[in-house]
Amino acid sequence: MTRPVAVLGPGAVGGVFAVRLSLAGNHTIVVAPPETVGMVALAGITVEVDGEVLAARPEVRERLERPVRLLFVAVKAHRLPEALELVDPETVAGGVVVPLLNGLEHLDPIRAHFGPRVAAASLSYFEAYRVGRVQIVQPRPTALVTMASEELSRH
Repeated sequence: MTRPVAVLGPGAVGGVFAVRLSLAGNHTIVVAPPETVGMVALAGITVEVDGEVLAARPEVRERLERPVRLLFVAVKAHRLPEALELVDPETVAGGVVVPLLNGLEHLDPIRAHFGPRVAAASLSYFEAYRVGRVQIVQPRPTALVTMASEELSRH
């Protein structure tokens, strides 16, 4: 059985990734604070794209404690320190961490938490916003994630 993928922070960016990963057949785990966990568990996450509503009910957890092959970090920068505490670094020991935050300042704390499993990444051609706690609108169905890691390429 393939290890799941995870999304830390199911806001506009993380929510779109969680829905699309789930609908693509990946076992997807969303990691979030308790109040968000309750809402996602109850209602799932919806993304409206070009008038079509995509809906998914990913697994949702307050802490990530099982191994994943891929972890997207999609929280706001000011919430990063407490968000990192929700993920046991051992869960990505055999996987890749892909930060999807603005800027570069977040790389040091993420690398300090997860070690060499972190890839440098950028998200381009992407636009999304929340219209509710678990409802997201993505005006254009595009997104391009570019990532690289000298450390991970050696393994």
